[in-house]
Amino acid sequence: MTAKEFFKSTAFKCIAVLLSIVLICGVLLTICNSLFGVSDAERLGRALAEIYGKEVTANVVELDDKETEYDYGTVNEAYHIEDDGNYLINVTATGGYPNGSGTTVCYVVVEMTDGAMSGIGRVVISSYSSAQNLMSSEVNKDSVLNAFSDFYDGNNFVAQDWTSSGLVSGATYSLTSVVNAVNTAMTFVRTQIVGEVIVDPFENFEYLQYINRDATTYEVLDDGSVQYNVLTTGAGNAGAFTITVTVGSDGTITDYNIVKNGSTDDHFAGLMHPAVLDGSLFIGKDLDGILDLFVDASGDTLDKDDLITDNVNGDQLVTGASDSSYDNAGYSNFLCVYAALFATANYDNAVAAGGNA
Repeated sequence: MTAKEFFKSTAFKCIAVLLSIVLICGVLLTICNSLFGVSDAERLGRALAEIYGKEVTANVVELDDKETEYDYGTVNEAYHIEDDGNYLINVTATGGYPNGSGTTVCYVVVEMTDGAMSGIGRVVISSYSSAQNLMSSEVNKDSVLNAFSDFYDGNNFVAQDWTSSGLVSGATYSLTSVVNAVNTAMTFVRTQIVGEVIVDPFENFEYLQYINRDATTYEVLDDGSVQYNVLTTGAGNAGAFTITVTVGSDGTITDYNIVKNGSTDDHFAGLMHPAVLDGSLFIGKDLDGILDLFVDASGDTLDKDDLITDNVNGDQLVTGASDSSYDNAGYSNFLCVYAALFATANYDNAVAAGGNA
């Protein structure tokens, strides 16, 4: 085919039409982005209007010489509000929908009194990484967000506070991500604005990925044992578990009790292995005994450094169950075993720290 014949062919006409469509769409997208795109300044203006309902003076806090990356979020912007002396912090927080992989961007008002952090004011959600509702439809979103002011006691927040208060029916991933945003804002103000030095009670601890450090405590008892009150994070479709674990001076678990089951509902809680539910699976086991509960796809026991912690399911976790129906509760089983792993692996660290309860 000659070049002249090609340009007259149907194939060329199709290519030309497709290129024209791509060009037109590109131009339209550019125009729409210019017309409907929201700039950072506009987002800030909207947040200030929603929070204060009037014009206020927001002075930029330079972040170049400050720590902005934290366990559960990143500080994007910070402002000092001249009108009331408070700080407005913009945070991108992790732990959101779906299954903890999403992010939420929030503006958080950190209230100040005499140069010290004294409370949390308004919390405004700017955006999500994926389409979702904030909480279940039967709750009032404003009441949930305003509760940060009511729940403030100087410590980091825990998503389960909203569950126990009746504001939400469960600690959803969306709520968890918002809580992470507020905790990140508080940590930033404490350490980078006020200059407070925060002692990490979990320094040198292992297996923290699925442990909520803001709500987990440990205490060294008179007999040399360590008593943990563990709050896990969620994993997969399972929510957070509250579990008490006691590790004796010989490094073995002497007591294990699920205080609050984080399974999605009673159906999945019923599918958990009975020895996990009543804690008997863990009694008498040390770190190596807990690690033996983790296996790879071929059934080989994983070394400590190779422990599967991502995308875990029932096939990757042995809980003494041969019935495949227990695999449906694999995430719930996993979190319970992980709490035991955390407790046994960190006995020496807990004793050295003297507890944090």
